[in-house]
This record gives sequence, structure tokens and C-alpha cells, in this order.
Amino acid sequence: MARYQTRRYVAISWVDATRLARIDGTPLDDVLEFPDARLLHPTEWWAYWSDGQLTTAIGLSEEWQVQNLSVATESLMSQVWMSKSRWLACASHVSPQCGWAILADIQDV
Repeated sequence: MARYQTRRYVAISWVDATRLARIDGTPLDDVLEFPDARLLHPTEWWAYWSDGQLTTAIGLSEEWQVQNLSVATESLMSQVWMSKSRWLACASHVSPQCGWAILADIQDV
């Protein structure tokens, strides 16, 4: 599995990435590829990856519903993600960097 990112979307296959790139106008040369990233936990709005990154979940197929985080962790990460929502609207292709791997280790709040 890999992660491909366009300006506004994320995909796990090149075929999906090229389709999404056409939708948001991302030149194919600008699609970011992370070949070793594995999807660990998607939600409706965001997705957490094995490389410690949090991205938008917009564009991911619903068939990828793995759940590797606790309910408390998902809630906490969602709160942090949504706290950046105004910033994300301006730069939706770049996820905020705040130590997601540390938050992902939390099992209970």
C-alpha cells in the first residue's frame, strides 16, 4: 500500500490518484507519493498513516475501514484536527504537524 496526495485528496492507488488529480487540477507531476505509507486508521474526515502523518480522508475508498486507534485517541486526534480546520481550508493538501505519533499512542483519556 502507498499514499498519494493531490492538492485536496488522498488515495492509496495511482489510478485513484490520477482520477482525483483531474478533479482538483493537480498536475500529475505534483502528486506526492509515499510508497511505504500504510493506512492505519481512517475516519470520515482524516486518516492516520504508518509514517505518523495525518491527512484528509477525502478521496479514500470506504473499503479501507481499518481501525487501529482507541476511541479516546480518535476523539482527541479529531479535536486537534478540527482545531486547525480554518488553517486546513487554506492549505488542505498539507496536514498540520503536531506530534500525531505521540497522540496515536494514547489509549485512554
